[in-house]
Amino acid sequence: MVNHLIQNCIILAISLFALTGCAGQATVEQPIQDSPTVTTTAVGGAQGLPLGTPTPSGPTVLMVWLPEPLVPMSSREVAVDIAQQITAFEAGEPDVLVETRLKKTRDIGGIMETLRTASTVAPGALPDLTLLRREDLLTAVQGGLIQPLDERAFSAHLADLYPAAIELGTVNGQLYGLPYALEVSHLAYFADSPDEPIWQFADILTNDQAFVFAAGRSSGLNDVVLIQYMAAGGTSVDGRLGSINSGALRSTLDFYEQAVTAGLLSSSLLDFTTPANFSSGLGDGSIRAAVITSTQYLASLGDLPDLQAAPIPTESGEFSTMLDGWMWVVVTSNIERQTAAVRFLNWMLDVERQGHFTQITHLVPSQRDAVLRRWESAPYNEFINNLMDHAVIPLIGGGGGVAARAVQSAFAAVLQGQRTAEEATQDVLDQVGS
Repeated sequence: MVNHLIQNCIILAISLFALTGCAGQATVEQPIQDSPTVTTTAVGGAQGLPLGTPTPSGPTVLMVWLPEPLVPMSSREVAVDIAQQITAFEAGEPDVLVETRLKKTRDIGGIMETLRTASTVAPGALPDLTLLRREDLLTAVQGGLIQPLDERAFSAHLADLYPAAIELGTVNGQLYGLPYALEVSHLAYFADSPDEPIWQFADILTNDQAFVFAAGRSSGLNDVVLIQYMAAGGTSVDGRLGSINSGALRSTLDFYEQAVTAGLLSSSLLDFTTPANFSSGLGDGSIRAAVITSTQYLASLGDLPDLQAAPIPTESGEFSTMLDGWMWVVVTSNIERQTAAVRFLNWMLDVERQGHFTQITHLVPSQRDAVLRRWESAPYNEFINNLMDHAVIPLIGGGGGVAARAVQSAFAAVLQGQRTAEEATQDVLDQVGS
């Protein structure tokens, strides 16, 4: 076991482009032949997917692809933690051997590109398990690249998952992704006085509390305005904005019109498309408040111990956030490896193991118990727990359709002083209706 652990650690630490296995020598999988008479059954169900060539005698080999952003090459601590978890799992499951590959998420040789190309021409090159974010999960489901999950196989964990996390992994009412390591967005700020500021629209305007966020989008609606609009009464349906709530839109745009007039916000926010565009400003003190991800916040605390956390400003001041993150998905259609995959996933979602892994990766556990009792980030954990209870998931493709694009255009026009809130709201209603 010791030698195997050392081998796991070494292989997880070598170059991404080497794509070398992390638990023993790589095995050559045989292409899986489709059977035209078999219908799909959710992974973990009473019946699996009896597709493919029989598994040779010996341990069942699970090939797991790990996305490089989640297991970064620069972090030996993360590599060791994953290797230890895998080695401990194998010690209790002598009939299962886990091999890993470190993969980019996109581009040539990345997870999604390989899933798309190899699924038809070289299915033997595919993993049994991998992790995807929401946008790629939707693409994988649409392309038939991953298997649906039977919720009964994960009932012990699903009961403790946040509802928004379950929604994140669900497509058309069917669970495909098992939420694992997540992130939310919120305000990060430096307190200028002992009194805790109130991040509500009216108070921001009264107290001249400026803040920065990624307001620019090449398509669709930026996350902050989406959160604020939905917190005011807007809705989404099937990953797109629902009928426009004129009152919610007007009140949201009215805040920005007043904030621009007061000099608190400007059209320069449209130059930012990601928090990475301005995060250095928090580090040097030139920005006092900004909307960033929980990952960025936790990673910054070592250098910025005085950085505080607060919910994204809304009209009511109630908690609201955008949720995304990494979810385990099952790729294999081989029934024996599916069975082993279910056992592996249940092992990885143990709250102690999940809590420690998310702690060292600056991510948020998908289970409430891990957040509140196993995650060593108090009192931030209580804040995150409240955010997770009021989270929304990203719109389809990050855009959300015509209505989302219309709202973003209206918001930009107000921020640039080209339209009043009333005029911009009417522009949206004229374009997409109510």
